[in-house]
Amino acid sequence: AHGAQPLLSCDGTQVLAVNGEVYNHRELRRDFPDYAFATDSDCEVILPLWRAQGAAFLNALNGMFAFVLWDRARGDWLIARDPIGIVPLYTGRDEHGRLYVASEMKALNGVCVDIEVFPPGHFLTRDMEAPAQYYAPEWRDYEAVRNGPAEPLQLINRFLAEDDFDHDTQFCLHWFEQQGWATGKYGEADVLARAKGTSVGGLQASGVVDAGKGELRLLKWSEMPRDWSPDQDAKLPVWEALHQLIRALNQDGETAAGSLLARMPDRAEPIRSLAYRLYTLCERKGWAEDARAYNELVAAWSGIEQASADAGIVGSQGKLEL
Repeated sequence: AHGAQPLLSCDGTQVLAVNGEVYNHRELRRDFPDYAFATDSDCEVILPLWRAQGAAFLNALNGMFAFVLWDRARGDWLIARDPIGIVPLYTGRDEHGRLYVASEMKALNGVCVDIEVFPPGHFLTRDMEAPAQYYAPEWRDYEAVRNGPAEPLQLINRFLAEDDFDHDTQFCLHWFEQQGWATGKYGEADVLARAKGTSVGGLQASGVVDAGKGELRLLKWSEMPRDWSPDQDAKLPVWEALHQLIRALNQDGETAAGSLLARMPDRAEPIRSLAYRLYTLCERKGWAEDARAYNELVAAWSGIEQASADAGIVGSQGKLEL
């Protein structure tokens, strides 16, 4: 989302604090031709949706998000998180039972006596005792999919790959979740690579893995070549682009990272999405150092994006905040 936060409804009676991005916001905005939108934020559409439908609108959102909406007119509030849980969200209560919400657990430490992860695909309003699930995809209903054109597993895989990452990046995501930066068996990597529509040789050519002597591992950002140029990279997987941006940011600063982004503007949105996914994954697994690298990229995104624009090419939409 971009635009100063919190976001306010046109009459000031609803207040929205949100993290993430709603991909189909333009389509959703068309349903409210008479609503006076105050910003270009992709998340502002949540405000008129709530006014028109209550919490029933949540399944219409396509994106990664976590938000809290306070409705002064109704005396109600809405907390919700995206179906996969890409954007982190925590809730807690203090000794007096007051509810707190934050995108980082550390913000609640010392304040709340009880802290919980807000479950993905759930929502909570003022009159509810516990979060309820709003997300009910077709593939969870056996009768709905058993005679369909795709097997349930295919539908699940399609949802998990909704950002349409390239095949090499899909391999890297899966391998990283299982192995991190550790070395794994070549044979297992070969099977996974073929399942993801790529090959170990192709991954080596893409510059994302090191393989040999029956073993394979992902290359860390610090191992990637400093003289890399996206203009001369024939494949340019999103995984490589993201970690080259992290390398440039750490070694040379925002201007250098923005210069790289300006030369691959079509990768900006997928890079953003992948950074969020990996941050969430590392946080969940307790990989603090790796989580910090993705968090630092996200925190610097607005500066990187501005440097990209200064270089003459407009990059991605909006700004991410954790």
